[in-house]
Amino acid sequence: MVSINGLILLIAVFYGVSVGKPGAAFSEAGIVTYASGWQLYLCSFLCLLNGYFAFSRCRKLLSKDSLFWLVSMLGFMYLAFDEFFMYHESIDRYIHQVLALNETPLTDRLDDLLVGIYVGVAGLVVWGASRVRSFSPQAKRMFSIGLLVAVAMVVLDVMTNGPELMHWLFGVGLGDWLKTWLSVLEDALKLCIVFAFVNGLLINLDSILLQSRKS
Repeated sequence: MVSINGLILLIAVFYGVSVGKPGAAFSEAGIVTYASGWQLYLCSFLCLLNGYFAFSRCRKLLSKDSLFWLVSMLGFMYLAFDEFFMYHESIDRYIHQVLALNETPLTDRLDDLLVGIYVGVAGLVVWGASRVRSFSPQAKRMFSIGLLVAVAMVVLDVMTNGPELMHWLFGVGLGDWLKTWLSVLEDALKLCIVFAFVNGLLINLDSILLQSRKS
């Protein structure tokens, strides 16, 4: 998975540089978005597998473990849909229409706030999973790392959503250059986050299967 994501990033950067637009392959319809979207689908499937084998051990349909894996599966499925269909951008436009807001550099960052809410909700779910027996400490550690990187991604998203902040901090020339490459870094971090989640879920699945073989 590391080598695959590394190759995707190299191809994306090389393509962008070759066409004179470093962020070309990092747009909503770019290869990085599709890669992260399909890996989020994989996360959802891995949650289903973890939940199935956890249920096979405890045989309790209504339990904290079952609820945790169901919520996680649906959450990753929603995030995958969001990658492909850009839900949070649509919600941003809907809020502008309903509240009759003129788009400003500040209101244009509403979609960043929504992504921040996603990260916050995910953090609460992981934090509340301390009593979920089928969620191993190693997997929780990987999820925590992924969420910390997600916080950094949201900060970069806020900084690079429009040129105003970068121009104010660094001037037009350097500000535009930094905005371009920080946007590239932001999307690169997205793949790092998803890798942490996939890795955590695989570690957890291996732990559940190991415990099943012992019992």
